[in-house]
Amino acid sequence: MHVRCGTDLTRVSRIRQAVTRGGDAFLRKVYSEAERQQVSLLGERRRMESLAVRFAAKEAVAKALGTGFGHRGVAPADIGILTNGWGAPEAVLTGPAARVLRELGVCSLSVSLSHEGDLALACCTLLCEGDGQSESGA
Repeated sequence: MHVRCGTDLTRVSRIRQAVTRGGDAFLRKVYSEAERQQVSLLGERRRMESLAVRFAAKEAVAKALGTGFGHRGVAPADIGILTNGWGAPEAVLTGPAARVLRELGVCSLSVSLSHEGDLALACCTLLCEGDGQSESGA
């Protein structure tokens, strides 16, 4: 077994600006339908914080996968960050991100999120089978 991790820190104001400039096109490109539905229930301030921390989580997951965005076809919308019934964040991977997850032999994926003021922070930890030496190009 081996552990992979990724972290990211972003500014809420950066995501607010991207939403203002890009509107629905930006939201559809970066966030899954389920994510957009969850944040639509929030007030404006909380909505921007939630979008920002979810973006940071997407980056953290992509870093833990070893791909970032763009490499091996992994895109932000392939990494959904949802709130489960207990209020905890869960990552749901689809498309190329799910393929890389399988190739790495991931048996557990955890994300942790935090935001304070204009900062949004996320950490992702992957527990993978094997020794991590043959990572299939990730």
